Amino acid sequence: MSRPSTYPVTKTRTVRKIPLLKARYEALSIVKYLLFLDANQEYFQIRVGNLDNSQGNRRLNWVLHLLQILYYTKYDRLLFTDEMIALENGAVVYEIYRYLAENDNEWLFDALQTVPDVKDTKDKRFITICFEHFKIHNDRCLENLCKSDPAWFSVWWEGKKDPRLEFDSENLEFYKVFCPNRLQWIERMATH
Repeated sequence: MSRPSTYPVTKTRTVRKIPLLKARYEALSIVKYLLFLDANQEYFQIRVGNLDNSQGNRRLNWVLHLLQILYYTKYDRLLFTDEMIALENGAVVYEIYRYLAENDNEWLFDALQTVPDVKDTKDKRFITICFEHFKIHNDRCLENLCKSDPAWFSVWWEGKKDPRLEFDSENLEFYKVFCPNRLQWIERMATH
């Protein structure tokens, strides 16, 4: 058997950008609705005047990240328009993260006092069911779920210079394969 004169060393892979349906909301709308659901701040523990809202900031961004993935899995569109960036503890919507990290009390007071503008009943139900599910998990579990996202992993661990998560065809196909079971389980638990 003769050997070929050259061996392919690497295989080039093309990742195509797929057109997504327009996202329905801005992340701030989702944040307001999540804060509305946690009106007593038992889960997020984000309060005006807190010197440190870092735990709530992480929890809020983990839930936003997971909502974005699961919403896409279910509805073939992203839930919110804002880009997410990869940080060590998971992905964040930078504007939301920054406001809370800086303890911007004026922004927080407004977010806590205004009526959420999530109008669609199915979206409210989806967000509520997911929030109720995720709030029973400890922080480590949520962080690990977020870090299992190939979009986060490819930015953080592969050292890309651009910190933005890409919801490209490869990652979206991953979500379509691996997330429906979790989503069905979450929805099933909500009916019991």
